[in-house]
Amino acid sequence: MGYPQFKASSSWLARFKNSNKLVSRKVNKVVTRQQVEDADAIKKTAEDFVAGIREEIKAIGAANTYNSDQSGFNLELHSGRTLTTKGSKKVTAIAQNINATTHCYTI
Repeated sequence: MGYPQFKASSSWLARFKNSNKLVSRKVNKVVTRQQVEDADAIKKTAEDFVAGIREEIKAIGAANTYNSDQSGFNLELHSGRTLTTKGSKKVTAIAQNINATTHCYTI
């Protein structure tokens, strides 16, 4: 910033956060930059997948359809909180690799 002598105190930081209405919030969803940029394409792909699965279930019957469960394993820890404006409902954080933060294996 070009201010080598400046040091932000706790009270300065508290006033800055208060004046800009910044609060600490729990992260609801972790996404990558690519997901943010390609959100429309991802939504279309998901809708096509669901439509295809529904056709498969109709073809083989609901009685012959089985669901499996997953167990999550954290490969890389990340902070569960971030700063956002007061009143925000959706709180997202950007990660370099989603699989590095949470990865699921089917058991």
